[in-house]
Amino acid sequence: MFYVWLTIVVLLTIVEAMTVNLTTIWFVVSGLVAIGLSFVTDIFLIQFGVFVCLGIVLLIVTKPFVKKFLDSRDAKTNFDRIIGMN
Repeated sequence: MFYVWLTIVVLLTIVEAMTVNLTTIWFVVSGLVAIGLSFVTDIFLIQFGVFVCLGIVLLIVTKPFVKKFLDSRDAKTNFDRIIGMN
């Protein structure tokens, strides 16, 4: 199962590199945990359950912090003053 999880992690990393939303990065992390878990147990259902649950928990817990960080990059420029966006 190591190679299956490694393939999933690589594919999710490629998807994350093509987007800027930082949503699949949490599933990359949970995929890495599933890779480690594949060395402990061979039961796919447990590995998949940890992958999905951890990915969703990380997404829910960290999304507000990431959104706050990404939204804080709104810098005022001189152009804003010219078009009246004080």
